[in-house]
Amino acid sequence: MKPHFRGKVLLFLAVLCLTLAAIPASADSVLFGNYPIDGTTDAYTINNGYEATDGFYILSINGYTIDEFKFGAWLYPGDKVTSVTWSLDSLPFGVDGKKAKNTNYGLGAGCSDCGTVTTKYISTNEYGYEINEVTVSGLNGGKGVAVPANAYGIWVTLKDAIAVGSSKITNDPVFWDVKSCNGFFCPFAYYIGPPALSPVTPNSLQIIGH
Repeated sequence: MKPHFRGKVLLFLAVLCLTLAAIPASADSVLFGNYPIDGTTDAYTINNGYEATDGFYILSINGYTIDEFKFGAWLYPGDKVTSVTWSLDSLPFGVDGKKAKNTNYGLGAGCSDCGTVTTKYISTNEYGYEINEVTVSGLNGGKGVAVPANAYGIWVTLKDAIAVGSSKITNDPVFWDVKSCNGFFCPFAYYIGPPALSPVTPNSLQIIGH
């Protein structure tokens, strides 16, 4: 495993860089995206005690509903992500700051109304990992996650992912693909886990809703 898979810890005083996106009033569409999936540069572990969080901003006068999200994952050959703990919060990792109260808009982990997890194989990279697109859909029993108009920024946090392959071993690592972003309006990402290092590159992510 390449050394860039080591853990990195959140520095909560970092400034959030947010991505603006206009929301149509019709059917589901991509509300925010840092795509396509890279699959070759780096990735952060989101299980076995590690977690990652990405911040983004969606410009909306009337609020919006998140129905599903997608992210890139590096997996051992033959593995599929069957479950992932996720949350959508007003602060990174959903942790209260000293002067800011966190708002949880939605969360899920292995329950019937948390969402359906599907894994789509894309390619195999030079390190031997299979690059997959993981989709978490049907959030909140198909009702979606409602975010009010005054929501300044949203953080999506992923952890406790479970990947299962032909061996039926459930503790294989799951890595959230890192996707470089250029420009002022880019998402900001944190990664928590030893040693105490902080990433500067966000992850591949799509937010879909209406």
